Amino acid sequence: MNWMLNNIQKENYKGRKMKVCGIEIKGNDAVVCFLQKEGESTVIIPSVKNKISVGKTGSAYDIRAFQDEFEQLMRTHGSITAIIKERQTKGKFAGGAMSFKIESAIQLIRSIDVHTVSIHQIKKCNQAVSPTVKFQNTDLKQYQEQAYVVANYGLFGDL
Repeated sequence: MNWMLNNIQKENYKGRKMKVCGIEIKGNDAVVCFLQKEGESTVIIPSVKNKISVGKTGSAYDIRAFQDEFEQLMRTHGSITAIIKERQTKGKFAGGAMSFKIESAIQLIRSIDVHTVSIHQIKKCNQAVSPTVKFQNTDLKQYQEQAYVVANYGLFGDL
């Protein structure tokens, strides 16, 4: 049922502008990339901020400040959907405690639609549909590459 609703929503956006924000969480930072789909083409939306950081202490005040700043950035861009790249919970590449606090802070923002996506889902989508604009042909910073990949999934994958 959820899958059907998402496909119906995407169908409604055909021919219209659809905006997404891809997010990769690294340490104390949420790296973002805003993309917009116009028909069959993908447009990178320039952003004043490419990443938002949480204060070093990770206190409740720092998390709330991060949440407010992130929400304001989303309002500025009028982003419809935010997609977060999931981090592993165990093993060598497991995410740290702060990264999970950041994810929770983003997910609890009521004014935006937030989804998480695994790297396996992203790879599967990239095999089926390659991005219309290769990352190397963009003016994005190198550290934004994974956020760009996640945002592309938001435009072409099944949320």
